[in-house]
Amino acid sequence: MALPIAFDVLRAHRSTFLRTSCGCLLSFLFLAPFHWSAATADTVSFKSNPYDVLSSDGPFPYSAVGQLNNSHGASVGSATLISPCLALTAAHVANVKPESGAPELVFSIGERRSGERATLDNRFRYRTEAVVVASGVDPAIDLNHSDLNLSWRDWTVVKLRDCLGGPTYEFGYVDLLPVTTSTLLHSEEIAVEAVGYVARNSQKVVDRDCEILGVFNSAGWQSNCTLKKGLSGGPIFNKTVGSERPRMIAIAHKAANVFHVSSSAVHQNSSAYYRRLSTVLPVAAFYNQIRKIVEEDRNSEREMPVLTDPERHDLTHDVIPVLESKIADNGESAARLYQLAVLKTTADYGPAGFRPETVLAAILLLTRAVELDPDFSPAIVFRAILTFYAENRAIQGGVSPDRKVLEKVLLDFELARPENSQDEQVETGILRAALALGYCEKARKAMESLAANFPDLGVEHVFQEEVKACKSS
Repeated sequence: MALPIAFDVLRAHRSTFLRTSCGCLLSFLFLAPFHWSAATADTVSFKSNPYDVLSSDGPFPYSAVGQLNNSHGASVGSATLISPCLALTAAHVANVKPESGAPELVFSIGERRSGERATLDNRFRYRTEAVVVASGVDPAIDLNHSDLNLSWRDWTVVKLRDCLGGPTYEFGYVDLLPVTTSTLLHSEEIAVEAVGYVARNSQKVVDRDCEILGVFNSAGWQSNCTLKKGLSGGPIFNKTVGSERPRMIAIAHKAANVFHVSSSAVHQNSSAYYRRLSTVLPVAAFYNQIRKIVEEDRNSEREMPVLTDPERHDLTHDVIPVLESKIADNGESAARLYQLAVLKTTADYGPAGFRPETVLAAILLLTRAVELDPDFSPAIVFRAILTFYAENRAIQGGVSPDRKVLEKVLLDFELARPENSQDEQVETGILRAALALGYCEKARKAMESLAANFPDLGVEHVFQEEVKACKSS
């Protein structure tokens, strides 16, 4: 396959214009791989029925997972016993100052006793006050679940008034497994289980059939585990072999899917697949920071040796070189080339936009990915986004629109459009490209699709006047 039309055009006379400022609409509507938002409702399932329901009492290690509530009794997330008196959760779940004094959190665990009438206060057998004793987030920062810059620091350790992980109780506590991003990228997918409490009904569930797939943006690791509201802060356990003791490899950080789409939209070749992956925070990111307080609380019962090769998640210096090495050693695949293109552009994106050489290099990678797998929609869509971005920057710099480039962009978006479901990024791409080309009816239909399927995006308000004023070419 030849290079996309945009590559030759940009190389010739447009690259100098790529340094001009990027339009905010383009950033907001097209650069979703770099600014994914948190889901506030049930997320799309990668399986028709992802969860098994668990008893609150076990078996181990599920028995060590409890629910964290605020002082008013509302569920805020899940937490895991990691020593007799300490539990680990996400910082956005705890969201209180370390050593703040007042018991602003309540940790609940255990099946209520048979015959007891269910009330808000006795949904669990044990409830104990909890205070934050260590956190990756500065308490002066206003925690924002959608801020991906906080994701690598989204951990908190709380101390329980009653030591529910101790030998007096039957729940036990889990060990931590610090696997670094470098180790992850050198391996294939890691089979895991996601555990936690669904906020809506305080039901403990497990997704037994999911994997950590790698790093596809700057926020932690990406996984196809289904994370519903309430599972945030809960454990991601490695799947064990034989008598190996299950260990906690990561914390559930967030789900990336904002919109309700059918499960058919998350096939691996779907344009929406990688934007629907959930994000988890590896234990290795904070292991050395908490090991001493955990060891002390365990009274040295189980040693936690220092992680001599600590987590480094700098995309430019650590993650990208490892991925490039893996591709060189193991060969190209559409998914790996797409991943590399996303990471390279993510690392390069800043207030001034992308460097032109980064855009061109990413387009080359994505074109090669499509050559390897012509049906790999994520690469087709991202190539169209970057090509449109580059053309938009050129136009802002005073260059006349190139219809051949815009036609190629529109064609890529239409090729990647899911058959049985909608993708907000694809529909937005069709809308923008159609407007630029003067295909008014096509633009109107794309806007109507966005308004009907993704009302929270508000695209119809942004483009309504432009669509009305469109003149067919």
